[in-house]
Amino acid sequence: MSGDGNETTVVGVSRKCKLVSMIAQAVAAGTGTWVDTRHLDKGSFEFYADSTATPASGSVSSFSAQIMGSNAQNKPDNTTDGVVIGTAVTTMSIIEITTHCRWMKIKPTAVSVSGQGALSARLHAQTLN
Repeated sequence: MSGDGNETTVVGVSRKCKLVSMIAQAVAAGTGTWVDTRHLDKGSFEFYADSTATPASGSVSSFSAQIMGSNAQNKPDNTTDGVVIGTAVTTMSIIEITTHCRWMKIKPTAVSVSGQGALSARLHAQTLN
């Protein structure tokens, strides 16, 4: 799996687990980054409050983000929207992946923060092999 964010691989008993940063400290709406998800089996997206400061300070007042998918042969440009999967995410939550696509991204459509608050999201998944 490849993307423009952080990626960590954990070797399990029979499968590898992937942890990929999908949104890193967003403080405003953005386009999102496409990630190759063709080799994933089970997984979830985790949305959480983050901070651009150390020590952490601030908070996320509100946000809206869309999970998008594409089955394009080649990686779409990050400014290209895909098919919207599900409804907009508006709360800090964990969303199970039930639709499998060749490419997936999370597009923050609105982010309101106070202080040094920021929105982050990551993908937790198992690989097929």
